[in-house]
Amino acid sequence: MDETHIAAQQAQNIPQPTEPTPIAISEPELTGFGTAAIELDEMTQYKLHDIFEAKYDANDQESRQQLQYIYGAVSDMVDTKDYPFVAAKMREIMRIAGISHSDNKLYKLYQWLKLSNVSKRTSAEMEALRDA
Repeated sequence: MDETHIAAQQAQNIPQPTEPTPIAISEPELTGFGTAAIELDEMTQYKLHDIFEAKYDANDQESRQQLQYIYGAVSDMVDTKDYPFVAAKMREIMRIAGISHSDNKLYKLYQWLKLSNVSKRTSAEMEALRDA
């Protein structure tokens, strides 16, 4: 076997670059409180970041998604989408949950609301089993 034949065999073992897989766009995430996450305008996002003492970055999709989830869940709790009422309830929940003076408040409130949603679903399933 000559060197070119060996090189050709080895070249076949090298993985070829592939096209990136497109991201599938799914239905809007439900908040678990009955409505889809709310689309927030830039000014509202900026004000919410101020509540969470976080720096606003228009390109940060993760924090945008978390804010939309939080806003949707809390607005369902207060039965209005009006910013002053939602913001006041957010502050109350953060105080009750003990995250008012902690770091990364945005993520912690998001996590708290997600866990609260799981807890409510679990309780509802347990109740359904008990009644069955």
